Amino acid sequence: RAEETEAEPKEEPGLPYAIDIFATDQINNINDLSEFLASRGVSILDISSSRYPAPYTTAPLFLAHMIVRIPQGMRIVSLRDEFLDFCDQMNL
Repeated sequence: RAEETEAEPKEEPGLPYAIDIFATDQINNINDLSEFLASRGVSILDISSSRYPAPYTTAPLFLAHMIVRIPQGMRIVSLRDEFLDFCDQMNL
């Protein structure tokens, strides 16, 4: 007798990596970060974010923690350099 079973999702090959962002709050922070990563084939596995007022100035601050999967064969050093340039351009 054959039984139907749900196929377990296959885990994509790659390297899990953590990213933490601390910056002033801007409207498109999450969108811009997601687009940057997606354009390089990096998958977001988990993301949490919050915003809160800065001490003394009460300027809105943004905090995000991401777990991503870096594709096999991608050079982490190159990705990190591109990411730092991106963060500088976006004021993150």
